[in-house]
Amino acid sequence: MDMISLLSDDLLLRILSLVPTKDVKATSLVSKRWKSLWSLVSAIHLDDRNYDNDDVDYKSFTQLAYRTLMKNKAPVLYNLQLDLGPKCDTVDVGIWIETAVSRRVRWLIVQIRSGSSVSLPSSLFTCETIGELVLVHCLVPDVPCCLPFLKSLRLVKMGYACLHKILRGCPYLQNLKMCVNEEEHEGEDTTIALPCLRHLSLWDMMRYKSKSGVFVIEAPRLKYLKIIDDVVYDSRRIENMPNLTEAYVDITQGVTHKFLRALVSARRLYLCVPLLSEVPSMIIYFYRLVHLNLNICAQGWWEPVADPA
Repeated sequence: MDMISLLSDDLLLRILSLVPTKDVKATSLVSKRWKSLWSLVSAIHLDDRNYDNDDVDYKSFTQLAYRTLMKNKAPVLYNLQLDLGPKCDTVDVGIWIETAVSRRVRWLIVQIRSGSSVSLPSSLFTCETIGELVLVHCLVPDVPCCLPFLKSLRLVKMGYACLHKILRGCPYLQNLKMCVNEEEHEGEDTTIALPCLRHLSLWDMMRYKSKSGVFVIEAPRLKYLKIIDDVVYDSRRIENMPNLTEAYVDITQGVTHKFLRALVSARRLYLCVPLLSEVPSMIIYFYRLVHLNLNICAQGWWEPVADPA
């Protein structure tokens, strides 16, 4: 303990930012110096997994969350992470997020475990300071979105409707990861331009989307693309990728020539696709390709990807 006490406040605060909030609060008992140090930590991690035995136990977690947020005196609340289960209340979660927004939060993670879903407050989607956002199993309100500094977005167990709402307000988004988990729904054709997007990963395991509209992302600066999809790849498209460097594509039920032609600028390409849904009518030239990993099961599989030159 003596060696730790010799460290500067800045270094101690950096260490405490990596510790769960309930343990950070406990350090106030160490000494007079530590009594108020916990309130200056700029990262708060609230996890209710150890408070779900009964309603009284969970109430103590809720009180801990409110006390921690209200007593925090860091100049900027850099990071708020909420890891919550089915007992969480939408009103409480909304207040915690609104408090973080008012404290100019930079990095927000809201992870709702299976068995519950939480509607997010509209103030989150007009936050002018947030740069990284992770949402797991959340409900997005039908409000205009404007996140001018958002650079990284991760959506898990959410739908294309949520993605559509958010992306239109993220002009400088660079990294997008999405794991889709939604039932079939009707929708209009949508094209979204993301001029700054450089890294895109998409996992889509829902098999039936025949009634869904076509969802297109245009990404002229995209460098890396990863798609793992369990649907016929016609209603989900990534287009206009002249700067694509690396692509990993694993689609189980077929791709079209139009989709393959969107990958022609790739230098490194991993393809795991079945028989093409179209009869090969023309050769596709991958003019920058230097590395190819190909897994395809079909007669004449070489023609669609070979460059005779």
